[in-house]
Amino acid sequence: DNICVGFVKCIKCGTLLAYDSKKTGTSTMNRHMKQACHGRKDDSQPSMSSFVTSPSIPLRARQALTEKCIEFCCKDIRPFYVLSGHGFQALAQELINVGGTYGRVSAQSILPHHSTVSKACIEKADERREVLAQTLKDALKNGDVAMSTDMWTDDYKKISYIAITCHYITDDYTLVGKTLTTAMFPVEDAKTGKNIRREIVRLLVNKFGLDPSSLSRIVWVTDEGSNIIKALEPYRRLSCLDHLINTVLRHSLHADTSSTGSYTGRRLPSELT
Repeated sequence: DNICVGFVKCIKCGTLLAYDSKKTGTSTMNRHMKQACHGRKDDSQPSMSSFVTSPSIPLRARQALTEKCIEFCCKDIRPFYVLSGHGFQALAQELINVGGTYGRVSAQSILPHHSTVSKACIEKADERREVLAQTLKDALKNGDVAMSTDMWTDDYKKISYIAITCHYITDDYTLVGKTLTTAMFPVEDAKTGKNIRREIVRLLVNKFGLDPSSLSRIVWVTDEGSNIIKALEPYRRLSCLDHLINTVLRHSLHADTSSTGSYTGRRLPSELT
């Protein structure tokens, strides 16, 4: 009779139900779900109530959860602030989602073995490295890319490491910063400019597949270490402004600097660094 009739369709059993936002609201759907729906359960489909209700967690449940957090940190020797980490909270949320969908299940039955996580982590790292390498190649074709590198030594094992980060601008003018790699510097090699340059080229060419000729488009920003400066002589290099300012302050504002401008060489106090 040329009258529009509102309806909804149950995604589990396909039943058509009358719907009127003013008269029936969600009551028809709720009644159907509780009494008449015999369709296949769709685990991926949240219930209507999940969008409008927020469960109230009793105090005893929160206290029990706090106890488990204490046990987790103490038994596994983990810092308390790990509970505030985004990764841990994402894991906890996924466990809650699994419980909400499939009911009470054993944690041991769903948590993967640590070797499985280790292998999957390596595979995931390789996948993301390939994507990042292609992005970096495209950025070098379209414009210049800035990179920075630094080295440090482990105080206990005396192992030296080198890290490389990159910065580039996307097509929509978004500044992106990525840590490309952190690698152990060969123990048998002295940290000379020649050896550092060889290691930088090896990491960028072998690990990320960059064309050696494209390295000339990179602008490096580093501290003023003599070996780093020597290593990047064939390329464009700028001195880090933070390091320059720190050097000026260390030599000009230190209490041991005499009126003649001489400097004793002692380190800058921590309150001035």
